[in-house]
This record gives sequence, C-alpha cells and structure tokens, in this order.
Amino acid sequence: MKKDVEIFECDCQSRDDLIIGKVNTWDYKDDWGKDLTIDFITYLVDSNYSDNLIKKLFWRIKNSLKILFTGEIRTEGYWIPSRVYNSKDDIERIFGYETTKNFAKWLDEKADEIKLFYENKMKDNK
Repeated sequence: MKKDVEIFECDCQSRDDLIIGKVNTWDYKDDWGKDLTIDFITYLVDSNYSDNLIKKLFWRIKNSLKILFTGEIRTEGYWIPSRVYNSKDDIERIFGYETTKNFAKWLDEKADEIKLFYENKMKDNK
C-alpha cells in the first residue's frame, strides 16, 4: 500500500487567503489512481456593506439562514496572487508574476505526470 501527497501552497492577497494544490497518489492491491485537487481558502465577508450597519446585518442574517436551512453556501470570488506592493520596481508584488508562473508550471507538470501515470497503468493492465 502506497499513498503520496504532493502540495503546491501559496498564501496570496492576505495570510488568510490560501491556494493549495494537491496531487494524491494511491496504489492498493486492486485500486490505484492519481488525482489533482485545488483548494481555495478564503473568507466570505460583508466588506461591501461596511459603511451601512442595516445592510451588514441583513447580509449576515440572510447568509446565516441559508446555511441553517440548506446546510451550504456558495462562495464566489477570485484569486489575486500578490499581496501588496511598496514600490513601482517590485514587479512580483504588483501582480504576483512569479507566483502565477510557479503555479501554472506546477499544474502543467502535474497534469503531464498524471496522464503518464494512467497511460502506464492502462498498459500494465492489458
């Protein structure tokens, strides 16, 4: 029995927002596989209504009731790979150039590895 997990992790916009890429590999007697998951961890907040207490309370109650009655809530958002930038010369912090490239490169490599893994397993099973 073998199980491996490879991780790409990046804290983005703030330390509380996180993107985690995982490749899980397992090989049991009759079960084998490799999969890729990408988790975005972020906060769903009422920041759009910070100036209006009534709207803020309505937003919180509405979303609390959604969770209470349906057991779920849909989050929507976007990933910003850079946190802050302090100078015009700091290109990495302006739009997260290196982080974005590293994540894209990691995804590209893992997709190729997973494809090769399944091709080899299919050959072995024939």
